[in-house]
Amino acid sequence: MVDELTTHPGHDLDRTQLEDLCRLETGLLLLETTLPAAPALAGWTLFSGYPFARAWAAPRLGASTEAALRAARHTLWPFQRQSAWDEALKEYRAVPAALRGYDIASPEQPPERRRPAAAAGRWEAYRRLLRQAPPFRTRDLRPAGPGLHAFPAGRTTAHVELPVINLRAPAGHDLGAGRHGRGPVRFSYGELRATAAEMDARRPAAWVDRLDRIRWSGRTEHGFTDTTDLTVARLQHLACRERGALHTLRDLIAVHTAHKRRGRVAVIVGQESDALRLVRLYNLHAQGSAAPVLALPGRPWHIERTHREQLRLGRNLLSTEETAFDYLSTACALNELRTEPGTNTPLSFGDAPCHGLRPVSAGTQPGEERVCPMLPACPRHRADRELVDASIWVATIPGLLEVSPHPTQNHEDVRMLELACRRSDLVLVDHADRAQQTLDRSFATARSLVGGRHEFLEDLHERRRRSPRAARRAEAADRSADTWAGALDTGRITARKLHDLLEEQSALRAAVDLTCFSAHSVQRGILKDAFPGPGTAPPDRRLAEQLDEFRKDPFGELRPPGSDRPHSELTALLHDLLRTGDPRNTHARLVWVTEQLFASRADQGQRPDRRLHALAARFELFLLLSALESRLGLLLDTWHAANPVVRAGFNPLTPIPSDFLPLVPEPPMGEMLGFRFAERTSGMGELSFFRCHGVGRELLTGLHALPETDGLPATNVLLMSGTGWAGAATRTHLRVPVGVVAELRTPPPHGVMRHEPELTGEGALRLSEIPPDERTVSLRRAVWALGASEEEGAAEGGPLERQLMTLPDGRDHLLVIVGSYDEAQIVADTLHNMGERWRGRVMRLTRGDDAGSPASDTPDDGARILARSDLGDFRTLNADVLVAPLNALDPRHRVLNHRGTGVFGGVYFLSCPGHFPRDPETAVSAVNSWITRATANGDFTAWTRAGATLSEGGLGLRRRAEREWERLLGRGETWRELGDDRGAVTWDLIVAMAQVIGLAQDGGEAVDVVLVDSGFAPGRHRTPRQPDTARSSRLHSMFEALRPYFDPARTVDPHDRYVARALYGPLWTMLSGYLAGFTDEVPR
Repeated sequence: MVDELTTHPGHDLDRTQLEDLCRLETGLLLLETTLPAAPALAGWTLFSGYPFARAWAAPRLGASTEAALRAARHTLWPFQRQSAWDEALKEYRAVPAALRGYDIASPEQPPERRRPAAAAGRWEAYRRLLRQAPPFRTRDLRPAGPGLHAFPAGRTTAHVELPVINLRAPAGHDLGAGRHGRGPVRFSYGELRATAAEMDARRPAAWVDRLDRIRWSGRTEHGFTDTTDLTVARLQHLACRERGALHTLRDLIAVHTAHKRRGRVAVIVGQESDALRLVRLYNLHAQGSAAPVLALPGRPWHIERTHREQLRLGRNLLSTEETAFDYLSTACALNELRTEPGTNTPLSFGDAPCHGLRPVSAGTQPGEERVCPMLPACPRHRADRELVDASIWVATIPGLLEVSPHPTQNHEDVRMLELACRRSDLVLVDHADRAQQTLDRSFATARSLVGGRHEFLEDLHERRRRSPRAARRAEAADRSADTWAGALDTGRITARKLHDLLEEQSALRAAVDLTCFSAHSVQRGILKDAFPGPGTAPPDRRLAEQLDEFRKDPFGELRPPGSDRPHSELTALLHDLLRTGDPRNTHARLVWVTEQLFASRADQGQRPDRRLHALAARFELFLLLSALESRLGLLLDTWHAANPVVRAGFNPLTPIPSDFLPLVPEPPMGEMLGFRFAERTSGMGELSFFRCHGVGRELLTGLHALPETDGLPATNVLLMSGTGWAGAATRTHLRVPVGVVAELRTPPPHGVMRHEPELTGEGALRLSEIPPDERTVSLRRAVWALGASEEEGAAEGGPLERQLMTLPDGRDHLLVIVGSYDEAQIVADTLHNMGERWRGRVMRLTRGDDAGSPASDTPDDGARILARSDLGDFRTLNADVLVAPLNALDPRHRVLNHRGTGVFGGVYFLSCPGHFPRDPETAVSAVNSWITRATANGDFTAWTRAGATLSEGGLGLRRRAEREWERLLGRGETWRELGDDRGAVTWDLIVAMAQVIGLAQDGGEAVDVVLVDSGFAPGRHRTPRQPDTARSSRLHSMFEALRPYFDPARTVDPHDRYVARALYGPLWTMLSGYLAGFTDEVPR
């Protein structure tokens, strides 16, 4: 169709412009068929991923229309922003009428379809795009032939001489594997028990006993009732507090599906180390059935971790009996074929030319890229080959988002997540509550700009500098790639200047909220301070509009040629700030422009000089932020143009792949770009940025429907969680109702909760909501009191030593919870250095995990450290105490003794868990929770219909979401200041504490919980004593949040009551038992 339009006379549009024309007309056709009376300007609401059409249309939309809206997003998602759609309409109306399929007299009126002479068959092509998503992009990468080839290796170009290699191309994936249909899957207790008996016969592991300890209840109209069948029809949510039972069900269902039913199942877990362990387990019980989906970047780390595990088990490090090594090879077969001298050193892992071989003919430069011909037999790609026929895929969320089939297997550029849903009869999501948090983070890019370990723009520049010359020449010839490169260069300069400005001026840092700021927030602050009074608007509204216009187009790129708009002077000033050769003169001009813009006529010339210069510094910050936002936005929006140059697919440098943006709604407040500046006591501060790309959690709850956009049957997804129902919690609560609850037939003992802040004999210890320097001192005081020992002269020892002496063998370990990794180091090192009793017996958890580097060995002057992903090995490391941040522990972790029960007999919460005000990651979870709950409870529909038109309703929601985002970022620092957010923060706290207690209770054991910080219930420890309430005390707030579900006199949904008791019963028993001693504080 584009070819037909190209040959039509009377226009000068290029192919890209004609493709945009066709894309826009597809959107107009969708608008015409969905909401015939809607004006053209309302089209963007249909492409945003939100149910605006359903909310606006009086009768419910039909299934075919809903399917068309889902399919259309794959073509039309670039128009999901109102500004992008408006600009496209403006350009479309200027296209010659002979090419257009619609007349748009005004954007405020509905489009009128025409009968164009050119491409008269366009309507059927558009309808096909509305029936199912367009075909996948293809990659035409052929294997390299014999001869000399070049590829980049570090900062140089390496060469290999390839012989004739005749290897059969590996088998590819069938993208239509589910085309023949699949219905719900059902599992009976008897079937799973028979599978468990076979697994025990093959290798005894008490599978039958473990299953017999579990009972499950199914959802009915009025509650839950015991059942022996588990049905998964499209989407099912299974909740189970006991993580051992959850894992037992997961593994039995996976093996039964693959081994007994000859079906296909995908198991999504939290860490790649877990994936490798499960592949080994599944292949034991269903030989050759399982393969992992592995991301390449972390492979060297996994090898090192596996070697460490071998060493701890006393095995020979040269042994390859550990099957994880089968999938972790880093060898490159081409290393021995390199032609340059001095090639004894193997290629570094990241330099292997799996895709980057370029043939070099005699006397010529390298040609187009080829793939390595050794791939069909390459040990690096064993998993890629085995996945084609594997019945069980085991993967992580990042792996599924990142990895695609190798080009020699499938030319289609499809991600493993989509492929897993297409081919699988069942997708098991282990700890779906944690998977939801992972997806929220995946769609919210956060990177360091200046002062961090990996600086985003500098790393991109280094990759570009190291790219082959041929790629750089291609960049120069490609307009979009050249634009991208220019944005990178300007962004680097701007980021450095902005960082230096904040670093040098303490007054500027004090005037800006460094935890989250943007050009818009700085602009508002300037106007508020420059024009104080009852209102915050300047006397002349045109000034605010001028600043808005500059912020959206700081470099004047959208300005028509020859125009002289008011913000042209600001653009010229920005250029001077970035490229000045005379800083003194440029600063004088900055001060002059600041005075002209912000000094009112009444006080012009009378403003104190110091205040004017302070205002000029903030205005300079606004100018630089506007420029940096523009360049970062351009870099991220045109990422595809950089791939040939920077050789970056999806790794710590890159944003979320654009493949997934049509699958999730855009952020309700738009793609917000914000910045943070972290001050440091030593060394320079760190400037970083974050950007929200979409509501990531919606991908999880839409997994079952992914195949439907291509006309294939939906798959079945079982979400398995320990805290997936969580009241008002923002991070873990899933919007999918719990359909099945699994519990232990014999409830375990719960243990007790104590509050002991008066450890030092000098009054109650306060460790929360105090300045950082005081907090460090208080932490050390708490450790000195807790860690007192008989060896050091303390009578009967301190609380930790006394507690350890009362714990039974195998459970004689303590878990100490703090607020951060930095606090974990302070506490662990202090305890380690208190004397011989604790030296070498204390460990602290570090960030080292599947995405990072391994933890090092024991430091000389501090406690030993343990990588987060190695937590399960704690019991083998001869330590008594583990110090860990609260948010570092999650339901995936299990730390078991030889009897299969938790090793921690006691848990000490040293300080009250914080609620992280002004933290972007926390705000992303909160705003995602806000919009998904509003969509479910009817608020979204009411907000949409409040607008006079559909477009106004959509814009009204956007403004409401922007206010909510800013409110979430600015919510109170202290517990008392939280206001209406206290309920959600309380539930997040309930979930975090329940998960830690669940770690200690794993296997059905009691646990002692000790709260040290007086901030848990501060009124009780004041003089005179004051009764605590939910407003003052976290404990009382938790009690009040849980009470409706445990008090028979309260009226709540019976389903919610049943689930709450199953998941949070132990925490409620401990909490209510402790507060029962303070009857004056517990409302009746």
